[in-house]
Amino acid sequence: MTTDFGRLPARRTGHTLGGMERNGITTSTGPAGLDPASTGPHSASAAGRVAGAWPGPGAGRAGDRREMGSGVGAGRGGLAMAGFTAGLVGLVGLVGATIAGEVAGASPPSSGLLAVDIVIGLLTCAALLPMRRWPVPTSVLLAALAAVSPAATPAATIGTLQTARARPFRPALAVALAGVAGHLIRGGWRPLPGLPYGWWLLLVLVAHAALLGWGALARARAALIDSLGERARRAET
Repeated sequence: MTTDFGRLPARRTGHTLGGMERNGITTSTGPAGLDPASTGPHSASAAGRVAGAWPGPGAGRAGDRREMGSGVGAGRGGLAMAGFTAGLVGLVGLVGATIAGEVAGASPPSSGLLAVDIVIGLLTCAALLPMRRWPVPTSVLLAALAAVSPAATPAATIGTLQTARARPFRPALAVALAGVAGHLIRGGWRPLPGLPYGWWLLLVLVAHAALLGWGALARARAALIDSLGERARRAET
C-alpha cells in the first residue's frame, strides 16, 4: 500500500519563530509581548517577572540625573574648598599688611601692642573656619576684637558681609552695628595718625552700610536662583 504524503495535512507544532501559535493565533513570547490569556498562568507570572526586570521609560533619565547630581555635589565641594583656601590666604595677607602698616606708620605701636596685634591677627584667621556655620556669633566676636586691634578689621568686615549673605536682615544689621561700635571704640583710643575722628566715623558707617547692602543683594539673588531651579525641577517631574 502506498501513501501519498502530499495529501496528508501538515501537522501544526504549535510553535512559530519568535512566538507561539494557539488556535490559529500567534502570540509573541518576547519580554513585551507575553499574553497571560494565551500562554497560561505560569507564563503570566513569568511575564510579570520579565516586565519587572525591564526598566521603565524614565529609568535611564533618573539614573542619569542621579549620576549628574553626584557629580555636581562633588564639584561644589571642591569649589567650596578652593574658595575657603583662597579666602584664608587673602585674609592672612590682609592681616599681615595691616600689622606691617601699623609698624611702618608715623606712630608705631609699642612692643606689647604689637604682640597683641599678632595674636589677635592669628585668632581672626582661625575664626574663618567656624564663620560659615556660625556667622553671627563669630562676627560679633570679631567685632569685639576689632575694638582692641586693627588686625581684626579684615576678618570683622568679612564677617559682616558673610552674615548679610547667609542670614536675614535683622541679624545682619545687628552684626553690622556691632562692627561699627567696635571700630569706633578702637578709633577713640588708637586713632589713625592724621585722620580726624569725624572722618573715621563716616568711613566706618559707609563701609559697613556697603557691606550690609552687598550681602543682602547677594542673598536675594541666591534665593531667586534657587526658586527658579525648584520650578524647573517641578516642571520636569
